[in-house]
Amino acid sequence: MTVDFDNLVAYALGTLSPEASAEVERLLERDSAARAEVRAMQEGLTDMVLELEPVNLQSGAEDRLLARVRAQGEASQPSATRAIVSETPVVTTSTPQKSVLELPRERPRWILGAALGGLAAVIALAVVLPSLPFIQENRIQNEFNSYVSRPGAITQALLNSKGQSVGKLARLATGEVYVLLDKSPSSERVYQAWKIAKDAKPVSLGVYGGRNFLTSSAVAQGETFAVSVEPPGGSDQPSSAPVAVAQL
Repeated sequence: MTVDFDNLVAYALGTLSPEASAEVERLLERDSAARAEVRAMQEGLTDMVLELEPVNLQSGAEDRLLARVRAQGEASQPSATRAIVSETPVVTTSTPQKSVLELPRERPRWILGAALGGLAAVIALAVVLPSLPFIQENRIQNEFNSYVSRPGAITQALLNSKGQSVGKLARLATGEVYVLLDKSPSSERVYQAWKIAKDAKPVSLGVYGGRNFLTSSAVAQGETFAVSVEPPGGSDQPSSAPVAVAQL
C-alpha cells in the first residue's frame, strides 16, 4: 500500500479495514505532508457535519451506505480525471508544459475538491459522518464547552470512590448540571443521576443512556451530585455505590 489520495480519503472517512488503517498509520508516521492532508480532511468534514442535526439511523444503514460510497468513489475516478484535463487551459509557449496529471503533489489537491465534495455530500445526506468516532467526540466536547461558556456556569471534576477523575460537569446558573463522563454505560445498563442533601435520601435527576447529559432538574449549592449505574429504566434509590461524585 502507498500513501496516495484514495487511501488518505478512505482513512479520513473511516472506511478502511482495521488492517489497512494500521498500515496507513505506519506510513503516515514517516510522511508529514500526508499527515497534514489527513488532518485537513478530517477538520473540513468535521466542520461540515457539526452543522447538521443528529438523526437516528436504521439498523444496518451505515454499512450499506459506506459500501455505496466506496463503489461510487471507484466509479467516479475516471470521470473526475477527464473533467480536470478538459478544464485545464491550453498554453502555447516555447517551453514544453507539464500536464497537471504529471505533477504528483498537485493531482491530489485537484481531485480533493471534487472527490471529497461528492463523497461528503453522499455521506452527509444519509447522516453517516456524524456516527464516525472522531466526529462524535468533537460534537460532545463542543456541546460541553457551550454549557461551560454560559454566564454563571461552574465546572468541576467528577471523581470515583478512589478519588480518580472519571469525567467533569458544568453546573449552570439555573442549577441544572451538564455531565460528561469518560465512558458510556454498558449496553444493558444506564446512568442515573442523583442529588443528595444532608441527612436526606437521594433524589433522582433522570436516567441516561449516554455518557453526556443535562439533568432534568436543578441541584442546589452545597448538595452532593452523584451518578450510579442502574438497570434499564432506573431505580427508586441507588442500587450500588456511585461511580462518580461531586460536592457542589
